[in-house]
Amino acid sequence: MQAVLNLFILFFSFLAGFSGIVGGIILLINGDWSLVLILVIGAGIAPFIMSFAMMPLFVLAGPGTILIEKGYKFLGEIFLWLSSIYLGLVFGLWSSYVLIYVFENTSSLWGALFASFGTAISPIIFMTSKNPIQTEEDMVANMSANLSAEISLFSMIVYALFYGGDFYDFFIIYLICFAIISGISALAMNLLFNQN
Repeated sequence: MQAVLNLFILFFSFLAGFSGIVGGIILLINGDWSLVLILVIGAGIAPFIMSFAMMPLFVLAGPGTILIEKGYKFLGEIFLWLSSIYLGLVFGLWSSYVLIYVFENTSSLWGALFASFGTAISPIIFMTSKNPIQTEEDMVANMSANLSAEISLFSMIVYALFYGGDFYDFFIIYLICFAIISGISALAMNLLFNQN
């Protein structure tokens, strides 16, 4: 099981690290210079805009943490999971917009696929890299947030590739994947760190 998980993490880390570069090169070869410039600027500005959009996250995460500290573990975990869903909502809106924008502005399928993934994931990875990591539990939580976003984005792009759709279809696919994966991650962390 550990080998499968490591392979999964390696695949998505590689994809997150190189998809933007590969997509950008393909788009440049295709002549989509302005699109590449817009995507680079968008990926650079997005973390700052998304940080404002994520402020309401504390309305759910704060009470969740307090409830857990007071012994209401189940209710606290629900609040924390809902805050994770809100995070998925923000990430899903960004990712769906990037996917639609890139596909509407290029004729290169592979360039659009790679550039969409790289542009959508880069601000998310950047933001999670700024989380303070003081314990092993913090490290696992950070990794699971990245993996949830990467898998959800990958699922959304695969869905778009095979079934097409519109902004709302892609957003719903992303949000459902993110909710399921973050729920599984929360359960796994509870088991792993044996929180009582």
